[in-house]
Amino acid sequence: MKKILFLLILSPLVLAAQTPADFFFTAGSEAKQIFVRDLMISDTGVLIAAGDRLTGGGQFDQKLYLGGFSQTGDSVFELVYGKKFGNECAGMTGWGPDHLAFIGHTEDSTGTFNVTVLKVSRSGQLIWDLTYGDNGKFEMDTPLTWLVDAAGNLLIGGSSGSSEIQRLLLKISSDGKLVSVNRFALSGSASTTWVQEVGAEPEGAMLTLSFNPFRTDTNLVSLTRFSSSGKLNWERQFNGWISAGTSRQLLAMNGSIFTVFPENNQGASDALKWIRLDTTGQVLIHQILKIPGSGRFQELKALRSLGNGRILILAESFSSGRYFYESLITDQNGLVLWSDLSDAYSGPQKVKVSPAEGSGISVYWFGDRIRRHDLAVSEDGKVIKTVHPELIVQDWLSELAVSKSQVWGASLHFSSSSTVTHFYGYQVGTVLQSEDYPGQLGQFQVDPVYPNPFNPSTRIRYELDKPESVLIEVFDVTGRRVAVLADEVKPAGIWQTQFRPEALAAGLYFIRIQAGLKQKVLKAVYVK
Repeated sequence: MKKILFLLILSPLVLAAQTPADFFFTAGSEAKQIFVRDLMISDTGVLIAAGDRLTGGGQFDQKLYLGGFSQTGDSVFELVYGKKFGNECAGMTGWGPDHLAFIGHTEDSTGTFNVTVLKVSRSGQLIWDLTYGDNGKFEMDTPLTWLVDAAGNLLIGGSSGSSEIQRLLLKISSDGKLVSVNRFALSGSASTTWVQEVGAEPEGAMLTLSFNPFRTDTNLVSLTRFSSSGKLNWERQFNGWISAGTSRQLLAMNGSIFTVFPENNQGASDALKWIRLDTTGQVLIHQILKIPGSGRFQELKALRSLGNGRILILAESFSSGRYFYESLITDQNGLVLWSDLSDAYSGPQKVKVSPAEGSGISVYWFGDRIRRHDLAVSEDGKVIKTVHPELIVQDWLSELAVSKSQVWGASLHFSSSSTVTHFYGYQVGTVLQSEDYPGQLGQFQVDPVYPNPFNPSTRIRYELDKPESVLIEVFDVTGRRVAVLADEVKPAGIWQTQFRPEALAAGLYFIRIQAGLKQKVLKAVYVK
């Protein structure tokens, strides 16, 4: 079977006016079937596609594939790799300005799964390869997440084992040395856990966010910190849900660690948990974000820094048979400064986030179409959202790559006799149809609780500049709601209420005050 590439080059005029026409061309002479798992556009404009290739023997003759293509569809380079009989691409990432890390999930003839890392130049030359997990052991059952830290080390997280699956964290140096291996079970439990996301602090400390994909309760999320040498510093566990395949829920910045995830099981949560810790593992803020009109949160799509202590949250929700996408901007204390709900989609979309031209970031939602929103915050506190013209595509896009001048998408095209990967591309630059949605970052006047520490009660005092629906809730350090102090519409004015724990245990409590979309979290210490 020949590999067919589908290329679409559109000017902004065509993009805004009509559905694209089709242009086909054939790349490469060897018969092959390629499944693209990841895309990247190099600085020279070459489209780099990472995936796996069937060589004629079905899934038992599968090789890792890396290909580079020009904007006209010509083959620039091609790398096919496979020591084992089954090789599935996990993905790729940039490894410095000149190299890529190409990560494969490899299987040998005994059914043993491993992880293989290729260091490749951006022109397709293999520098070195490393396979972890030979000798008939399930060393890497699933590689799920990876990043390159500030020192140039590649961190890979996933799972290890065949019956009792444990979390696995690998650290590989840029010269192909295995620096550290951490295989660890969930504290106090022998149940299956996967590392769903890895993170890195500037000085080299490693972070993991993990969960159990097979349980139906909410005790799923574990956050750990390792030193740069691989020593476990601490572990914290929270009730919540991380969806399999989502790896954008961990952020380290300004000496703090942030994580956000749905409060309950997938598809059953109308709230997000927003947690901030310091580097010693102390929980600084643990609060619940409830956004009116969002429906049931399915998963978090992205967690990014916007600079100046502002955090962008992109979440997917589901309501009345339709999917919606929520954009939230919070400060470092979890106060929601701005919220925006997208139009409805018939199916779940994927997301790609990249730096925008000038300041801010560009968010691409893609699936059956490509939508681009640019978000930035001005010096006077206004959120500027620019909406670009959307593009309807023929096949469902599975991957997307963006640069300053182009956007490329890949999809699997199914026919009666074959499955081939198509590439879509269109020019971006001049924006003919865009709208600005300025929004002022929310302000909410709330006084500190007094007294604090307290016994037997403390006062919560706040001011409304207009009538608002007010909800005041109290949570303990595990995130469990222990009291509702107010849930009603209040007129404009100055209001106060009392928190009297009575039968509750002494300790730290978080008081969350929400007035419309504005909210604030206060900490109060109850002593006996």
